Amino acid sequence: MPDVSLRIEHLVLDTDNPRITHAAGQQEALQKVVRDQKTKLVRLAESIVEHGLSPIEKMMVLEVTEKPKRYIALEGNRRVAALKLLANPAVMTGLVIPAAMQKAIERLASVFDKSKVEPFIAHETASREEGRYWIQLRHNGEDEGRGVVAWKPIVAARYRDKEPAIQALDMVLEHISNGATPMPTPQLRALHLLYIGRMMGRVHHPRRFFQHITSQFEEIVRTKGFNGAPRESGERQHHRARSQACADVLAGCGRPLPFKTCSPGPRP
Repeated sequence: MPDVSLRIEHLVLDTDNPRITHAAGQQEALQKVVRDQKTKLVRLAESIVEHGLSPIEKMMVLEVTEKPKRYIALEGNRRVAALKLLANPAVMTGLVIPAAMQKAIERLASVFDKSKVEPFIAHETASREEGRYWIQLRHNGEDEGRGVVAWKPIVAARYRDKEPAIQALDMVLEHISNGATPMPTPQLRALHLLYIGRMMGRVHHPRRFFQHITSQFEEIVRTKGFNGAPRESGERQHHRARSQACADVLAGCGRPLPFKTCSPGPRP
Protein backbone atom coordinates (compact mmCIF):
# COMPACT_ATOMS: atom_id res chain seq x y z
CA MET A 1 0.00 0.00 0.00
CA PRO A 2 1.14 3.60 -0.52
CA ASP A 3 2.72 5.86 2.08
CA VAL A 4 0.43 8.29 3.89
CA SER A 5 0.98 11.82 5.16
CA LEU A 6 -0.04 12.16 8.81
CA ARG A 7 -0.21 14.47 11.78
CA ILE A 8 0.17 13.62 15.45
CA GLU A 9 -3.58 13.75 16.03
CA HIS A 10 -4.08 11.00 13.44
CA LEU A 11 -2.07 8.46 15.43
CA VAL A 12 -3.16 6.12 18.19
CA LEU A 13 -1.09 3.68 20.21
CA ASP A 14 -1.29 -0.02 19.48
CA THR A 15 -3.07 -1.52 22.49
CA ASP A 16 -1.66 -4.93 21.53
CA ASN A 17 1.94 -3.82 21.12
CA PRO A 18 4.39 -6.55 22.26
CA ARG A 19 6.24 -4.10 24.51
CA ILE A 20 3.18 -3.60 26.70
CA THR A 21 1.03 -6.71 26.03
CA HIS A 22 -2.66 -5.77 26.02
CA ALA A 23 -4.12 -2.44 27.14
CA ALA A 24 -7.81 -1.66 27.58
CA GLY A 25 -7.52 1.76 25.95
CA GLN A 26 -5.25 4.62 24.93
CA GLN A 27 -4.69 5.95 28.45
CA GLU A 28 -3.67 2.54 29.74
CA ALA A 29 -1.47 1.97 26.69
CA LEU A 30 0.30 5.27 27.31
CA GLN A 31 0.74 4.38 30.98
CA LYS A 32 2.31 1.07 30.05
CA VAL A 33 4.69 2.67 27.56
CA VAL A 34 5.74 5.23 30.20
CA ARG A 35 6.28 2.47 32.77
CA ASP A 36 8.23 0.31 30.31
CA GLN A 37 10.46 3.03 28.83
CA LYS A 38 10.95 5.40 31.77
CA THR A 39 13.78 7.86 31.05
CA LYS A 40 14.32 6.36 27.58
CA LEU A 41 11.08 8.06 26.58
CA VAL A 42 12.46 11.39 27.80
CA ARG A 43 15.62 10.86 25.74
CA LEU A 44 13.52 10.10 22.68
CA ALA A 45 11.44 13.23 23.27
CA GLU A 46 14.64 15.27 23.57
CA SER A 47 15.84 13.90 20.25
CA ILE A 48 12.54 14.70 18.54
CA VAL A 49 12.52 18.24 19.89
CA GLU A 50 16.10 18.86 18.76
CA HIS A 51 16.29 16.88 15.52
CA GLY A 52 12.75 15.91 14.53
CA LEU A 53 11.72 12.42 13.43
CA SER A 54 14.26 10.16 11.77
CA PRO A 55 13.96 10.43 7.97
CA ILE A 56 15.28 6.90 7.54
CA GLU A 57 12.80 5.10 9.81
CA LYS A 58 9.15 5.37 8.86
CA MET A 59 6.35 4.30 11.15
CA MET A 60 4.16 1.44 9.96
CA VAL A 61 0.48 2.21 10.43
CA LEU A 62 -2.89 0.53 10.01
CA GLU A 63 -6.02 2.55 9.33
CA VAL A 64 -8.64 2.32 12.09
CA THR A 65 -11.23 4.80 10.87
CA GLU A 66 -11.43 7.00 7.80
CA LYS A 67 -13.50 9.71 9.49
CA PRO A 68 -12.10 10.84 11.79
CA LYS A 69 -8.75 9.91 10.30
CA ARG A 70 -7.06 7.52 12.74
CA TYR A 71 -4.17 5.10 12.33
CA ILE A 72 -2.72 2.54 14.74
CA ALA A 73 1.07 2.61 14.90
CA LEU A 74 2.05 -1.03 14.43
CA GLU A 75 5.70 0.01 14.36
CA GLY A 76 6.68 3.21 16.14
CA ASN A 77 4.71 3.20 19.41
CA ARG A 78 7.54 4.82 21.38
CA ARG A 79 7.60 7.68 18.91
CA VAL A 80 3.83 8.03 19.06
CA ALA A 81 3.91 8.15 22.86
CA ALA A 82 6.66 10.77 22.85
CA LEU A 83 4.83 12.85 20.24
CA LYS A 84 1.56 12.69 22.19
CA LEU A 85 3.30 13.86 25.36
CA LEU A 86 5.11 16.67 23.58
CA ALA A 87 2.04 17.89 21.69
CA ASN A 88 -0.22 17.79 24.73
CA PRO A 89 1.47 17.25 28.11
CA ALA A 90 -1.97 17.36 29.74
CA VAL A 91 -2.36 13.69 28.72
CA MET A 92 -0.09 12.91 31.67
CA THR A 93 -2.99 13.77 33.99
CA GLY A 94 -3.98 10.57 35.73
CA LEU A 95 -0.80 8.74 34.79
CA VAL A 96 1.52 7.29 37.39
CA ILE A 97 4.71 8.99 36.34
CA PRO A 98 7.84 10.04 38.27
CA ALA A 99 7.84 13.74 39.10
CA ALA A 100 11.25 14.31 37.49
CA MET A 101 10.10 12.63 34.28
CA GLN A 102 6.91 14.68 34.18
CA LYS A 103 8.86 17.88 34.74
CA ALA A 104 11.28 16.99 31.93
CA ILE A 105 8.43 16.26 29.50
CA GLU A 106 6.69 19.54 30.37
CA ARG A 107 9.93 21.44 29.81
CA LEU A 108 10.41 19.81 26.40
CA ALA A 109 6.77 20.35 25.46
CA SER A 110 7.14 24.07 26.11
CA VAL A 111 9.72 24.36 23.32
CA PHE A 112 8.33 21.68 20.98
CA ASP A 113 7.51 22.98 17.50
CA LYS A 114 5.06 20.65 15.75
CA SER A 115 5.74 22.28 12.41
CA LYS A 116 9.20 20.66 12.46
CA VAL A 117 7.72 17.16 12.39
CA GLU A 118 4.31 17.58 10.75
CA PRO A 119 3.25 16.32 8.37
CA PHE A 120 5.33 13.13 8.41
CA ILE A 121 5.29 10.15 6.11
CA ALA A 122 4.30 6.70 7.37
CA HIS A 123 3.97 3.40 5.57
CA GLU A 124 0.41 2.07 5.55
CA THR A 125 -0.16 -1.66 5.68
CA ALA A 126 -3.44 -3.37 4.80
CA SER A 127 -3.40 -5.68 7.82
CA ARG A 128 -1.41 -6.71 10.85
CA GLU A 129 -0.42 -9.90 9.10
CA GLU A 130 0.96 -8.02 6.10
CA GLY A 131 3.20 -5.95 8.34
CA ARG A 132 4.29 -8.82 10.59
CA TYR A 133 7.32 -9.87 8.54
CA TRP A 134 8.81 -6.37 8.48
CA ILE A 135 8.21 -5.76 12.16
CA GLN A 136 9.87 -9.04 13.08
CA LEU A 137 12.77 -8.22 10.80
CA ARG A 138 13.20 -4.87 12.52
CA HIS A 139 13.26 -6.28 16.04
CA ASN A 140 14.83 -9.73 15.71
CA GLY A 141 18.42 -8.55 15.44
CA GLU A 142 20.68 -9.44 12.53
CA ASP A 143 18.82 -12.65 11.65
CA GLU A 144 21.80 -13.92 9.66
CA GLY A 145 21.92 -10.68 7.67
CA ARG A 146 18.22 -10.30 6.92
CA GLY A 147 17.66 -7.79 9.68
CA VAL A 148 19.50 -4.77 11.01
CA VAL A 149 23.23 -5.51 11.28
CA ALA A 150 24.63 -3.46 14.14
CA TRP A 151 27.92 -1.64 13.72
CA LYS A 152 30.92 -3.05 15.50
CA PRO A 153 32.64 -0.62 17.91
CA ILE A 154 35.45 0.14 15.47
CA VAL A 155 32.95 0.95 12.71
CA ALA A 156 30.99 3.28 14.99
CA ALA A 157 34.20 4.98 16.10
CA ARG A 158 35.33 5.29 12.49
CA TYR A 159 32.07 7.05 11.60
CA ARG A 160 32.24 9.41 14.59
CA ASP A 161 35.72 10.71 13.99
CA LYS A 162 38.84 9.70 12.10
CA GLU A 163 40.96 9.97 15.24
CA PRO A 164 44.53 8.63 15.42
CA ALA A 165 43.37 5.44 17.13
CA ILE A 166 41.04 4.54 14.30
CA GLN A 167 43.61 5.49 11.67
CA ALA A 168 46.07 3.08 13.25
CA LEU A 169 43.54 0.27 13.49
CA ASP A 170 42.50 0.81 9.88
CA MET A 171 46.12 0.55 8.80
CA VAL A 172 46.51 -2.69 10.76
CA LEU A 173 43.38 -4.15 9.21
CA GLU A 174 44.44 -3.14 5.71
CA HIS A 175 47.91 -4.57 6.24
CA ILE A 176 46.47 -7.87 7.42
CA SER A 177 43.86 -8.08 4.66
CA ASN A 178 46.60 -7.59 2.07
CA GLY A 179 48.45 -10.57 3.51
CA ALA A 180 51.51 -8.50 4.40
CA THR A 181 51.53 -9.72 7.98
CA PRO A 182 50.87 -13.37 8.79
CA MET A 183 48.35 -13.55 11.58
CA PRO A 184 47.46 -16.60 13.62
CA THR A 185 43.90 -17.66 14.35
CA PRO A 186 40.94 -15.25 14.14
CA GLN A 187 40.80 -15.24 17.94
CA LEU A 188 44.43 -14.16 18.32
CA ARG A 189 44.02 -11.63 15.55
CA ALA A 190 41.11 -10.13 17.45
CA LEU A 191 43.14 -10.02 20.67
CA HIS A 192 46.02 -8.35 18.86
CA LEU A 193 43.76 -5.63 17.50
CA LEU A 194 41.91 -5.25 20.77
CA TYR A 195 45.12 -4.64 22.63
CA ILE A 196 46.35 -2.16 20.05
CA GLY A 197 43.02 -0.38 20.32
CA ARG A 198 43.35 -0.09 24.08
CA MET A 199 46.71 1.61 23.69
CA MET A 200 45.64 4.05 21.03
CA GLY A 201 44.48 6.78 23.39
CA ARG A 202 48.07 7.94 23.92
CA VAL A 203 49.33 7.44 20.40
CA HIS A 204 49.79 10.67 18.46
CA HIS A 205 51.58 9.21 15.43
CA PRO A 206 49.53 6.18 14.34
CA ARG A 207 51.57 5.43 11.22
CA ARG A 208 54.85 5.38 13.17
CA PHE A 209 53.27 3.23 15.88
CA PHE A 210 51.84 0.85 13.31
CA GLN A 211 55.22 0.42 11.62
CA HIS A 212 56.88 -0.15 14.99
CA ILE A 213 54.51 -2.82 16.25
CA THR A 214 54.34 -4.54 12.86
CA SER A 215 58.10 -4.72 12.62
CA GLN A 216 58.25 -6.24 16.12
CA PHE A 217 55.58 -8.74 15.23
CA GLU A 218 57.31 -9.78 12.01
CA GLU A 219 60.68 -10.03 13.78
CA ILE A 220 59.28 -12.43 16.35
CA VAL A 221 57.50 -14.36 13.63
CA ARG A 222 60.82 -14.80 11.84
CA THR A 223 62.96 -15.62 14.88
CA LYS A 224 60.46 -17.94 16.54
CA GLY A 225 59.47 -19.42 13.25
CA PHE A 226 55.77 -19.80 13.94
CA ASN A 227 54.86 -18.68 10.43
CA GLY A 228 56.72 -21.68 9.08
CA ALA A 229 56.03 -24.04 11.96
CA PRO A 230 55.27 -27.42 10.43
CA ARG A 231 51.72 -28.62 10.88
CA GLU A 232 53.16 -32.03 11.60
CA SER A 233 54.39 -30.76 14.96
CA GLY A 234 50.81 -30.50 16.13
CA GLU A 235 48.08 -27.91 15.68
CA ARG A 236 48.03 -27.02 19.36
CA GLN A 237 51.79 -26.47 19.50
CA HIS A 238 51.54 -24.36 16.38
CA HIS A 239 48.88 -22.14 17.95
CA ARG A 240 50.78 -21.85 21.21
CA ALA A 241 53.82 -20.59 19.34
CA ARG A 242 51.67 -18.04 17.57
CA SER A 243 50.08 -16.97 20.84
CA GLN A 244 53.48 -16.42 22.43
CA ALA A 245 54.64 -14.38 19.43
CA CYS A 246 51.63 -12.10 19.77
CA ALA A 247 52.20 -11.86 23.51
CA ASP A 248 55.85 -10.89 23.08
CA VAL A 249 54.94 -8.10 20.68
CA LEU A 250 52.26 -6.73 22.91
CA ALA A 251 54.35 -7.03 26.06
CA GLY A 252 56.87 -4.70 24.44
CA CYS A 253 54.30 -1.92 24.67
CA GLY A 254 54.73 -1.80 28.44
CA ARG A 255 51.17 -2.61 29.52
CA PRO A 256 49.65 -5.69 31.14
CA LEU A 257 48.52 -8.31 28.69
CA PRO A 258 44.73 -8.67 28.31
CA PHE A 259 44.96 -12.45 27.99
CA LYS A 260 46.93 -15.40 29.35
CA THR A 261 49.85 -16.75 27.37
CA CYS A 262 51.51 -20.11 27.26
CA SER A 263 54.85 -21.30 26.02
CA PRO A 264 55.07 -23.63 23.07
CA GLY A 265 55.08 -27.20 24.16
CA PRO A 266 54.50 -30.71 22.90
CA ARG A 267 51.00 -31.63 21.90
CA PRO A 268 49.40 -33.76 24.65
